[in-house]
Amino acid sequence: MFSICFCGVDGSGKTSQINILKDILKRINREVIVIHMFSENSTIISKLHNKNIINKFIVFIRNLNDSFLNSSLKIIMRLTNILLDSWITTAINARKYKNKIVIYDRYFYDVLVILASEYPKIVNFLMSFAVIIPKPNTVFILDINPEVAIQRKEENSLRETKVVCDLYRLLGEKINWEPVNANLSKTEVSAQIQKSLKGII
Repeated sequence: MFSICFCGVDGSGKTSQINILKDILKRINREVIVIHMFSENSTIISKLHNKNIINKFIVFIRNLNDSFLNSSLKIIMRLTNILLDSWITTAINARKYKNKIVIYDRYFYDVLVILASEYPKIVNFLMSFAVIIPKPNTVFILDINPEVAIQRKEENSLRETKVVCDLYRLLGEKINWEPVNANLSKTEVSAQIQKSLKGII
């Protein structure tokens, strides 16, 4: 299995670039599987969330008040969830989609970014866990100006978008991966992506 993930703030162009890449790969007869990480049942842990006892436990944790102890418990539980899910899901997908190209529309890195955005006082601590998440063969972090992103996704505020954009840049530093300039045209961004995938396209 050759795995590719696309990460980035809402409005950075992930879905557009995934569709372009998928079409290119299909034209050269490569088998492609696209997994949207935030879809229901896309990961092993998300499949378990529907189980009654686990669902009740998740609701209980979410409803805890935000005291120091409870917040610490929430963070530990969510980090454990991210790490376990990432390793189990990617191991199963490697066997299930052997000899195929798997494109992740968002990845476990994005879940980590969401968690870090909720707890700004410990951003560096939380983002340090990015190196423990299994790294795909290729990572595309689409870096875009917040002002451009909110023009595409108006439901997000500029302030929130700036925070998340900074977190994705920090993610690139943590996993030692250069972001893609997503401020360019779709064609230019696609050209950058294709250049990075010269070995499989």
